[in-house]
Amino acid sequence: MLATILVALGVVGCARHNEDKEVLGAALVYLVRQLDAQAIGTEGILLLRPMTRRWTQESIAGFSENPKDKCVIPQELYSALVGGAETEKLVDSLVSTNKLWRIGQEERRDQMPSFPPLEFDGVPVRTVVTVSSPGFSRAGDEALVLLSFTWSVHDALARIRMARNGGVWRAQCVQFNFYV
Repeated sequence: MLATILVALGVVGCARHNEDKEVLGAALVYLVRQLDAQAIGTEGILLLRPMTRRWTQESIAGFSENPKDKCVIPQELYSALVGGAETEKLVDSLVSTNKLWRIGQEERRDQMPSFPPLEFDGVPVRTVVTVSSPGFSRAGDEALVLLSFTWSVHDALARIRMARNGGVWRAQCVQFNFYV
């Protein structure tokens, strides 16, 4: 009996791990497209910080929803985001490799550039991104991804509402907050 429970927990953990990779990969591709559309940054890769950011109830409290927003994000997704990320994690455990981004190395975190224009190991870098573990709806068909990034000497936050349709994660909408 105990062995069955442990195997089931391992399968659930593995499934969640794959969901994280799929939804974060789709959100990062979407971010690249949005940066292109808004002419933010220059050509180059996204450089992902090696550790995730952990969001708390206090840190998301300022994200009030306006019913007139084009991208309304349900409170359930914010709660899932806070509840699902109890600690910081290594980004390489959550994000698959892609030609559009590179994951910084933890032991070289102090060598990572802070803001564009920049390069890392001779590769042009468009912007530096801090990834967060996604928050999933109870049904598992929606997710919220928060990506912090630099757009000059200033920071920005992309709150991306994702939905799974036909087994594929796609961005439904995004709310950008640009800080100056």
